[in-house]
Amino acid sequence: MAKLIYSAIMSLDGYVADERGNFDWAAPDEEVHRFVNELESTVGTYLYGRRMYETMVYWETAKNVPDQPQFVLDFADLWQATDKVVFSRTLDEVSSARTTLRREFDVEAIRALKASAAADVTVGGPELAGHALRVGLVDELQVFLAPVLVGGGKKALPEGVFGHLALLDDRRFGNGTVFVRYRLGRDGRVTWYGDSHVDRLKRIKELQQQGFTLTVIQRFLAGELEPSDEALVAAVTRPSAPQALTLGELAERSGVAEPLLRSLEQTGLLVPIEGGEEPLYPADDLEAIAAGMKLIAAGVPLGALMELGKDYAAAADRTARQAVDLFDRYVRERIQAEGGETEAAERRLLQTFNDLLEASGTLVRHHFQRTLLRAAREHIEKRE
Repeated sequence: MAKLIYSAIMSLDGYVADERGNFDWAAPDEEVHRFVNELESTVGTYLYGRRMYETMVYWETAKNVPDQPQFVLDFADLWQATDKVVFSRTLDEVSSARTTLRREFDVEAIRALKASAAADVTVGGPELAGHALRVGLVDELQVFLAPVLVGGGKKALPEGVFGHLALLDDRRFGNGTVFVRYRLGRDGRVTWYGDSHVDRLKRIKELQQQGFTLTVIQRFLAGELEPSDEALVAAVTRPSAPQALTLGELAERSGVAEPLLRSLEQTGLLVPIEGGEEPLYPADDLEAIAAGMKLIAAGVPLGALMELGKDYAAAADRTARQAVDLFDRYVRERIQAEGGETEAAERRLLQTFNDLLEASGTLVRHHFQRTLLRAAREHIEKRE
């Protein structure tokens, strides 16, 4: 049984032609050309689309061009001696020998050709090759990577195709070109992703680039979070990086021993910044540590102070979670329900969150101070 091979010369960034349609940067030198001749000598049939055929039909008359080097003449002989099938609905006729014109790309006919052919079959051109890849006809990829980046143009490989590849051969050439030859694994099967799946993969990539965790990405994909939530989610999950200190630096600048700082962390009063390999702490913690040291200096026992701080941290956590739930239910959902442009809703959500965050801090600080004063007054007035 013959193999169906997709062979292409592409730029290192994956294009067979640049944005202007040029591919002169892919022209092989003598060493590469002779190697191509060796590969083509085992091929019995070329499959082309219209555009690829119109490019390659040059070889029908290439020998008429004077002063051609021998390796070019050798390729012309190979091309002219090989059967060709052109698939086109617009081409009226073909101008080369041993060439058949077909209106439709018949998958079953290609399978029959592979089963009966004595020599391998190649498919040329990214459009036709892409179709052959999607339907699982391609057995092997032969790729010449030219040492150039073109930045855009016609892609050599289609989007949305997943296939396992096994490296069969590779070779480097003096001009920097690299040849790689792969067999499609799992008996040549590939997975073709439809447009909706491709869009989903693009969306995942966009969210990953923003630094969102897998859990957050899943919530976006499930529709639990809206596109207009992105700025708010980024502000909450990836806040602007504060000036950070290691535990040792925090101890040195605060004058508090590291073991005591670790104890504060265990009680929830000292919280490291998430995401780093080494625990880091906001420099703002120095102010809170200094405030705690004032209490200790005033004679409050350290153990009692840490126990009080632990209780406060637990209570503050419960209150904060309830506040977040209220914001989600009565503010975020209302803004989302009002509709409008995504970007406008995104800006409004973020601004509202920041405003309420500042307001909540003022409210909590004011309420705690008033409650503390009331407790002190009641303590003074307490009678045995």
